[in-house]
Amino acid sequence: MKKLLLLLFLPFIAVACSSTKQVTDEQGNTYRVYTNYFAKNKIVPEDQMAFFASRDLEAFHLYFGPAATMSKQEWITPDVIDPHGLIIGVIDEVTNDTSSIAIRKIRGKGDVLYVDYTVKKSEPRKFKSRVVAVALTNGEGVKKVVFRDDSGKENEVFLK
Repeated sequence: MKKLLLLLFLPFIAVACSSTKQVTDEQGNTYRVYTNYFAKNKIVPEDQMAFFASRDLEAFHLYFGPAATMSKQEWITPDVIDPHGLIIGVIDEVTNDTSSIAIRKIRGKGDVLYVDYTVKKSEPRKFKSRVVAVALTNGEGVKKVVFRDDSGKENEVFLK
């Protein structure tokens, strides 16, 4: 009986522990959110928030490193990036009160991609950390990415 229960719940456990999530918004835009990366502090100063957008996997690896977790490991690799793939990232400053960053919506308008995100704050902790959000989306024709927080503040990244 115990083995039967384990076999029944194993697929749900595997899905719940995945390090990526496929998202499709109400307009049909699809993107994949990756939760197992960290920001490399040597590239981004600790006291600054940063925004990343690139089609270049090597540039991505300059800013982000793989974080080992107990969940299923899924990485952005050349075989998951289609010819129009665009990697985007939001990097918070090092702080003791940010618990997460969530990419709420990604939508395109002409050659501009808009990324709406939320920074969730927590009670101050005894340690500091840096929280990131990384996603892979279709960037065909995109020349500029506009990151917009809940207050409407915008940060732009131009693509080559």
